[in-house]
Amino acid sequence: LSLATISSWSSSAAATASGHANHLREQYVLISEMDTDMLAMRMNMKSFLLTNSEGDLRQFSDAAASFVAKQEMAKQTIKNAERVRLLEKVHSQTSEYFQAFDRVVAAIDQRNSVIDQEMGPAAMRASDLLGELTKATLADGNARVGASAVAANEQFQSARVSFFRFLRSGEETVAKQAVTHAEATNCSLVELESVVTNPTRKAWLSEARQAVALWVTKMEHAEKLQQERNTLVKGSLDKIGPSIAESTNGLQTSLKKSKEEVEVAAAATAQSATFMVTAVSLVVTAIGVGLSVVILRGITRPLALVVDSLKTVAAGDLTRAPLNMKSRDEIGVLSHATDAMSASLKKMVAEVKGTSTQVAAAATEVAAPAEQPAQTA
Repeated sequence: LSLATISSWSSSAAATASGHANHLREQYVLISEMDTDMLAMRMNMKSFLLTNSEGDLRQFSDAAASFVAKQEMAKQTIKNAERVRLLEKVHSQTSEYFQAFDRVVAAIDQRNSVIDQEMGPAAMRASDLLGELTKATLADGNARVGASAVAANEQFQSARVSFFRFLRSGEETVAKQAVTHAEATNCSLVELESVVTNPTRKAWLSEARQAVALWVTKMEHAEKLQQERNTLVKGSLDKIGPSIAESTNGLQTSLKKSKEEVEVAAAATAQSATFMVTAVSLVVTAIGVGLSVVILRGITRPLALVVDSLKTVAAGDLTRAPLNMKSRDEIGVLSHATDAMSASLKKMVAEVKGTSTQVAAAATEVAAPAEQPAQTA
């Protein structure tokens, strides 16, 4: 019964430990998947910042939805106070991350709208007008004005290139180069206006200068939006993302440590149960051996006494005291029979002795008269 109880307790403890370890393992896998989703979000965010494509934005949204779903599952399964605190921290950081990313997307959308709908048409108009002026002045043989128009157009294209380089790099020096080229373009257009006398061409230059001015104004607006985007990325997204990863790593470390502790405790419980089973088995074995010795002695000693009594009787010694065993088992019955047999034999011998004495006395009486006549004769 003791062995069965210990075995049952050991099995129950092992099952409990195994269930707890599996639960912790499932939580660890869930947090690991959250960490993977967070990494996917950060990679898709970086890709979107480069391409501004709907595909990258959709992939970010898919990863974010997966992360949030797993986060809700983790809230339902994780009950440990320390891990609940870390999970709440992850939730807060994630909300802040999503808000910052939404602001980044809004800034990029507004910036792209300014570039595509305002800067693009203004730049195209200025380039077309300078191109027409170049053709017209070269056709008239005015190479000096034509060359100046080409130079002004090249300066303007350099401004556009510097602006797009700024969008890629985010470097303020590149943005300043774009402004410098645009200002140089405006100066060239003012100079051209002063030397061109044809009213139509003057109008072209005036319109081109207005287009360039509009482009510069919108460029400055786009640069502010780009700077807002860069500030959000560097000041929020690039800091919050690693913080979330650090928190999820803390959750993983905590879960791994608890799982290892449970497994160690389960192994210790199993070892303790094995030791207890071994100890109880040894005790039970010792008790069994002791009982066996006692039982054997309880059988062999009385039996030896009966055998010894029988040998004594068989040798003709009826003077031995009776065994007088009080047990009622088979050996007791045998000892009682031995005592009865010994008593019967004693009685029989006594009767035989008595009869022999009487016969001897009678013989003596018979022999006495016969001896008298003989003596007389």
